[in-house]
Amino acid sequence: AAIEDDPPNGDYGWVCTFCSFAIQANTWGIGAPWGIFLDRYVSQGTFAQVSKFEYAMIGGLAMALALMVAPLANRCKRAFGTRGTIVLGSGMASAGVFCVVGCSISVLGPWFSTHRSLAIGIATSRLGFGGLAYSLLAGKLIATYGIPWTWRIMSVTMLFCNLICGLLVKDSPINKSAATANSKPSSFSIRIFTRTPVIIILIWGFVAELGYVALFFSLPSYATSLGLNLSQGSTVQALMSLGTGIGRPCVGWVSDKHGRINTALFLTLFCGLISLTLWIHARAYAPLLVFAIFSGVSSGTFWNTANPIVTEVVGMQESAATYSAVCMVMALPATFGEAIALQFVDEGRADDKGRFLPSQVYVGCTYLVGAAALLMLRGWRVWEMEKK
Repeated sequence: AAIEDDPPNGDYGWVCTFCSFAIQANTWGIGAPWGIFLDRYVSQGTFAQVSKFEYAMIGGLAMALALMVAPLANRCKRAFGTRGTIVLGSGMASAGVFCVVGCSISVLGPWFSTHRSLAIGIATSRLGFGGLAYSLLAGKLIATYGIPWTWRIMSVTMLFCNLICGLLVKDSPINKSAATANSKPSSFSIRIFTRTPVIIILIWGFVAELGYVALFFSLPSYATSLGLNLSQGSTVQALMSLGTGIGRPCVGWVSDKHGRINTALFLTLFCGLISLTLWIHARAYAPLLVFAIFSGVSSGTFWNTANPIVTEVVGMQESAATYSAVCMVMALPATFGEAIALQFVDEGRADDKGRFLPSQVYVGCTYLVGAAALLMLRGWRVWEMEKK
């Protein structure tokens, strides 16, 4: 217990933090331009028989496969170490994403105590900055070299960056001391799903991920339904990514100061409320840009705070196995979230501005349910602390 309570709280941990940021900016960021590729595939009729639903499933399955291998990645980490697993995952596509991402996140916790959420917030801001970088890169490369060579160039870029950062990442002295004391981290077990706080976290993550995927993929289409051009729709998407990139480190810092569960509860509730109010009434370009920034900060709260919250409620020794189990379950909403969101768009409605109303209400309700789950988790945590 003394070892777990005394992390270095920085030192080489900051190097690991920025390596983790770079790794995740590449692995998740490379998927951000999927909308650009999708537009080219559809406009050029590359796959004439493929429906929008099938395209949505392709994007969902790419994300889901990365999450489904979480327990395998955790086992690889125990067998080959953090560096070995990241190097192994760098040579693979979707199946290797969690080997790279999962290890680069889980390695941060033992390095920090009071700055743990800030470090993870910096690392998980990858979608914003990585998404912006790869989206700009993809647009230029497609116009110059075509789609096949664009995929190749982006893949090689991701490979070399991940290999370099993977070799720089290392476990904290706490993990090495634990190994010396024969205190091995727990492995994946079905019993993880029987614990009350884990069940509550799963409910929160499941509904929040459904809302996040629906919001992320619906916002550009909603912009064009208002009569905005494609460039303005791309700007809306870019500002949401920018809000994510800037907001996540700030959210991490706030959660270290005011409590991780409290911060997650506030932001999840906030995202639900602005989806039901600001988004529904955002019928012009300027208010939609404001919503994009605020939603970028708050919509991905689960991925920003889940790992520190899991560590807080189950302890450092069981955190890696529990977090990998949580990520495995998140594969379900990641797979079907975009496809479900498409079903809520009322294509038969004459008023283009009202076609997305069912989808907007759906997104808002998912976040409100997630906030209710977090309120239950907060109550459980207070009860646990009072018992001690």
